[in-house]
Amino acid sequence: LHTRFPEKELLVRNFGWPTDRAGDQQRPNDYTALDDPMKVFDPSLLICFFGANESFDGPEGIESFKQGLQAFVESKGSYLEHDGRRPRFIFVSPTAFENPASKSLPDGVAENANLQLYRNAMRETAEKLGVTFVDLLTPTSKLFSDSDGAQFTINGLHINEAGAKAVAQQLDRSLFGADQQSKPADELQYEKLRTAVIDKMWHHQNDYRMLNGWYVYGGRNTPFGVVNFPAEFVKLRKMVAARDRYLWNIAQGKTVSYQVDDGPTGE
Repeated sequence: LHTRFPEKELLVRNFGWPTDRAGDQQRPNDYTALDDPMKVFDPSLLICFFGANESFDGPEGIESFKQGLQAFVESKGSYLEHDGRRPRFIFVSPTAFENPASKSLPDGVAENANLQLYRNAMRETAEKLGVTFVDLLTPTSKLFSDSDGAQFTINGLHINEAGAKAVAQQLDRSLFGADQQSKPADELQYEKLRTAVIDKMWHHQNDYRMLNGWYVYGGRNTPFGVVNFPAEFVKLRKMVAARDRYLWNIAQGKTVSYQVDDGPTGE
């Protein structure tokens, strides 16, 4: 995104948690006691990756999945409405299940049959809601079957670094086409940008999915957490904003320092 649209200075955040489903995103008790990180961020577009977790429910879970997708769009659209504007949505299907060629893991035949059902259900719901839909199942089915064994995943289901690269490239082509260069010719500059993005996302994760939130917003947040953590969240978000600026400068070909300067973010 940043190499394809460097002038846009895009703000990108991940708000997903493991095991999230369209109809069920469990969060710790009092998760929003300080504030809701997604609400504060005020997104204008949500790219939604659902269907893989739900697919283990088999054909019986299809209608529930459709209802969950529709409810997600309706509830998040209403909750995140700002100045009369609701965010837009993009549905992205699950990737295929790769045959890991392991006696201790599934071969993916049954899993891919279910994934096809959930991909189709997602497409139908997207059409019904007027939401953009991206099919990652079809291209990854071919990609994952070109070679034997786990080439793009760690266990058939969860993609590894090679899989992440291939899936990202396919998602980029599906959303924007292949007519623009989404990766600079300078490999070193690209890796510098990639490193900056990872650093920014790590800092952001300590906001929306911090370790041991029980001390931040849970049962042990008093007497000190209620005093310390609100100010720390302010600083953390300033640090993330500084990293946005840093990676934008890299994407735009500007000269940057060796590392982000956190001095202006306060104590």
